[in-house]
Amino acid sequence: MRSPKAAFLAMVAGSIIFLTVSAGVAADEDDAISSRVKRALIAADIPNADQIQVRTFNGEADLSGVVFSQHSKEKAATVAGVVRGVTAVKNDLEVRERAVDDDDVITARVKNALLAAGIESAGQIEVKTFNGEVDLGGFVNSDYNRAKALSIAGAVRGVTAVKNDLQVQQR
Repeated sequence: MRSPKAAFLAMVAGSIIFLTVSAGVAADEDDAISSRVKRALIAADIPNADQIQVRTFNGEADLSGVVFSQHSKEKAATVAGVVRGVTAVKNDLEVRERAVDDDDVITARVKNALLAAGIESAGQIEVKTFNGEVDLGGFVNSDYNRAKALSIAGAVRGVTAVKNDLQVQQR
């Protein structure tokens, strides 16, 4: 027969093990909830959603990071709130207006980037920009350079889209 003290200690030890296992399960579930929220934000086409940090504790999703409008901030909270397992949303997203670059500045950046990349006949590529959308025109000597020009133009700060009308002209 166990002493009352031994029985008490066994009960306390069992409780500690149960609480430790439960905490591990809860942490795993919180991680799964965070992942579901992150995927839902990206699927909802919220601009900059890939830069939103999501941390979940006991079902409460904490959103932090930067979005570009109050609408995006509110939409993120709404989207997170309907994800399975979320019991509450703490919306600490910061709203910062997106800097809009002048189209002439974007055009100059794209032209400079194409020249710096060493694309043959880069100086002959026509670059036009309207509201951040870049149109590439003219001729290049290979499919590789056509694809490279598209990739380079798309990576330039301020570019929101690229239309690639470059034609391949073999020499």
